[in-house]
Amino acid sequence: METILLGGEPIPYVVIKKQNKNAYLRLKPDGTIAITANPAFSQARIEAFILRNADRIRRARRAILQKESLPAGMIRLWGKTIPAPAGWSEADYKRETLAAASKAVETLPPALRKTLPKDLSFRARLMRTRFGSCALATHAVTMNSVLARYDRVFFDAILIHELIHFAHPDHGKGFYGALLPLVPDYRRIRKELGVLFRSTEV
Repeated sequence: METILLGGEPIPYVVIKKQNKNAYLRLKPDGTIAITANPAFSQARIEAFILRNADRIRRARRAILQKESLPAGMIRLWGKTIPAPAGWSEADYKRETLAAASKAVETLPPALRKTLPKDLSFRARLMRTRFGSCALATHAVTMNSVLARYDRVFFDAILIHELIHFAHPDHGKGFYGALLPLVPDYRRIRKELGVLFRSTEV
């Protein structure tokens, strides 16, 4: 096992040699970085790959470790650990989620806003299997309140994903043709969100 400095913090990593063309990165449950790479990749090349993904690693690793270390009386809200307001509950996360969704619509690109129904409404629920859903018949978007625990980049990506369904109900080429110009890193963000969600106790 090796270590690398990310933001001044020594973080352990292991390299798994496989006949891959590219290098791949994941985080273990203990926060260790696991790199799968071709045997021909040098340590310098592997560490350069880790450094290119430093921000992503730190966010995901922080969430994994917080599962074990979140102090009593503290909560996670929009990617930050803060003292829990008196009586804080999941209902408050839902209120945060609804407020963020309503405010975000006001700053959407005009082209996307034109595709939205005039009677668009938002709902918030704590869901175990999805981050959002779009009900075309009722013009309602439901957002998972777990998103209010994470950095806003995840919430914004999921919200835009769901809103695009009003113009593109399926996940065909048209859908991604509309999504990726607005969220170029969507696939990476979605994968990272999955790691965060698996590390969150709700």
